[in-house]
Amino acid sequence: MKGTSDMELAGFEQLLDQHGADLGRFPEHERSAAAALLAADPRARRMLAQAEALERGLQSMTAPEPSAALRRAVAEIPLRHPQPAPAAAAFGWLPLRSAWVLTASAALMLALGALSGALAGDLDLSLQAETTQLADEPEDDALSELSELAFADELDQELVP
Repeated sequence: MKGTSDMELAGFEQLLDQHGADLGRFPEHERSAAAALLAADPRARRMLAQAEALERGLQSMTAPEPSAALRRAVAEIPLRHPQPAPAAAAFGWLPLRSAWVLTASAALMLALGALSGALAGDLDLSLQAETTQLADEPEDDALSELSELAFADELDQELVP
């Protein structure tokens, strides 16, 4: 049909490129339009015939056997690029690889732990001394008034009839 636009043919050609010559592989919403175009336009039928011929040609091709030189080159790849042993690779990321570095690190950790424990003990003793000193001081009247207001002890007694 002469009224078919090039845009429709371009869209049909794109569908052939994407989905192949079998209309059953086209998206469902495109199948009826593609069938109508095939019935109306001989150029669309030629495109479909070319796509079918291409598919038959591709299906009839057999994969070539690799040459002996290619097989040999592939087999030599591990020889040209040796990999580390699996056990070494498993712990290769560790920064502490030798025994003396590990021992020195452990000793440093113990020393830091003992130092922090000693400092925390001194801090605890100074806090206990301050708490005892504050408990021995007489309470300020303003502080007791504020605490009474905050806890509303006297206010509750005043409101009771």
